[in-house]
Amino acid sequence: MEYVVDASVIVKWFIPEEDSDKAGRLKDLLIRGEVSLYSPRCTLVEVANALTLHPLVKLSEDDIVDAVSASEKIVAHADLTREEWMTAIKLAREIPAAVYDSAYLALSLNMDTNLITADSKLYEGLPNNLKPHVILLRDLHVPL
Repeated sequence: MEYVVDASVIVKWFIPEEDSDKAGRLKDLLIRGEVSLYSPRCTLVEVANALTLHPLVKLSEDDIVDAVSASEKIVAHADLTREEWMTAIKLAREIPAAVYDSAYLALSLNMDTNLITADSKLYEGLPNNLKPHVILLRDLHVPL
């Protein structure tokens, strides 16, 4: 199986939060080669930002750089095509959402796969026609 994951899922690999267990099991499936995970390249900056500014957990600079490097090695980070950028911008205006959030959805639509996110606010704001393309991490059934 192939999925697109956003930064909200990747951050849970490094900081214990709600549904970190599901995110960890998804990462285990990735490491075992049972799933492939993709993300736009800009995800690395978003992950670094979330880890740096996390309100409860203060990671060291070394730990943050190590986390970003680890996610870069195991998640396939794609440079968005012009078409994907156009879709991301259109979606950002339609939803409305930040372009960095809609970029995940644009990539998943182009790849004809689902986006996995822990961002319930993003999911709830999606038009009904886009919700079937997005799986909330809390609703994901990940085998042990």
